Amino acid sequence: MLNGATIAIIDSNRENRADLRKMLEGSELRVVVDADFGVDAATSVQQSSVDCILVSLEEPVILGLQTMAVLAQAAPDAPIIVYSSLDDQSVVRRAMQAGARDYLRTPLSGELLVPSIRQALEQERALLRRLSGEDATTPVSGTVVTVFGTKGGIGKTMLAANLAMALGHETSANVVLVDMDLRFGCVSVLLDVPSDKTLREAARDVDSITHLNIRDYLFDAGGGVWVLPGPQELEKWEAIAPDRLRRLIGVLSQSFDFVVLDTPGVLSDAVALALEQATLVLLITTQDVTSARNTLTALKVLTGWSYPEERIKLVLNHPNPASGLEAGALTEALGRKIFWEIPYDPAVARSAQLGKPLVLTSPRSEVAKSIVALARQIGGVAPPVRSHRFDAVRSAAGLIRRVALAGHEPETEQAPTHGGQPSVGGT
Repeated sequence: MLNGATIAIIDSNRENRADLRKMLEGSELRVVVDADFGVDAATSVQQSSVDCILVSLEEPVILGLQTMAVLAQAAPDAPIIVYSSLDDQSVVRRAMQAGARDYLRTPLSGELLVPSIRQALEQERALLRRLSGEDATTPVSGTVVTVFGTKGGIGKTMLAANLAMALGHETSANVVLVDMDLRFGCVSVLLDVPSDKTLREAARDVDSITHLNIRDYLFDAGGGVWVLPGPQELEKWEAIAPDRLRRLIGVLSQSFDFVVLDTPGVLSDAVALALEQATLVLLITTQDVTSARNTLTALKVLTGWSYPEERIKLVLNHPNPASGLEAGALTEALGRKIFWEIPYDPAVARSAQLGKPLVLTSPRSEVAKSIVALARQIGGVAPPVRSHRFDAVRSAAGLIRRVALAGHEPETEQAPTHGGQPSVGGT
C-alpha cells in the first residue's frame, strides 16, 4: 500500500500539474508540492520532505535535467519519475543518467502512474534497508498467486491445481498449492493426495515451522509441486487464527518460488488475508450473468479497500458449453480487460474423475495448453520455439518408414476414419 506517501509535481505547465493532482486523488498519495522548474521547486521539495518526485521533461530538455540535478541534492532519498512526450532514446538515457527511476510516456493514466510510483517507493525502501543492514535478516519471498472468484463452480480449484502443476513443470520452480476453500475445498481429491495433514496443523505449529521442516506438513504431488490440504470439518477451520495463517503463508513464501492459494467463492476473512498476501490475484469469472454480477461487486469492494489494481488479473473461464455474456459485453460491464481466457473442454470433467490434473492427463487439450501458457506468462518463461527443420526431418523420416514398410506388410482392410477433432470449447 502507498500509506499516504507524499508527492511533488514539477512541471512548467500549470494545467499538467492540475491534471496530475486530480489523477492521483483517491490513491492514498498526497501531492504536497506543485511547482515550476527552478530553485524554488527544490526548496519546496526539501522543506516538505517528499517521498517521490514527478518531473516533466520536454524540449529544451536541459531545463528539466538541471532541475533534476538540483532535486537529487535537495531530496536524495526521494526517487524521481520522469514523464515526457519525447520518444528519443538519447533523452531517455540522459534522464536515467540524471537519476530518474522510471521514464513514462505521456499521455499518462492512473493505471500506469500509480504502480510506477509504488514500485519506485518500494525499491527506495529496499535500498535503505540494505544500506542500514536490515536485509541481513529480511528473508526473500516467492510469488504468491491467489486464485479468487465470488461464486462456486466457476473452476477456481481446477485452475489453481493445474496452474500449480504447470508452474512446476514449465519453470522448474518449487511450488506449493494451499487449499484455503473452507466450503468447497477439494484440492486433495483433484490431485489424489491424502488429507490427514492439513492447514490446521500447520497453522497450529507455525511458531516452530521454518523452511527446513515445512515439508513435514505437506504432501508431494510430484514435479516440484507440494500440497497443503484444507481441513474437511468447519470447526477445524474456525480454530485457525488469522494471524497464524498470515504467518504460515509468510513461511511458505520464504520456502517456495511460487505459493498458489485456492480460496472460497465468498468474501471472507480468509480471502481478505489471501488477497493481502498476494503478489498476483487471478480473479475468475464466467459468462454467467450471476458470476459477472458477483465479480463486479468484488471489484467494487477491492476498490473500496484501495487494493492495488495492477495485482488483479481478470480470467474468463468457460466451465461448460452454455453461452452467456459475450466477452466484449463482459469487459464493458466490469470495466476491466480480460487478462486470460480459458476455453471449454470436456476433458476437464474426465480429469477430475482420475484424480490427476489436466496438464498431465491431457496435455494436448485446449485447456491444458491455455493453462501452460498462463504458467509460462506468470513464471516469465518464453514460449518454446518449435524447430521447423526438425519437424520437416521427422515428417520425411516417417514418410520413408511408411513407404519401406508398405512393401513388406500384408494388406489389411482399412477401418473408416472420421476427419476433424472433437468439438472443443473451453473450461
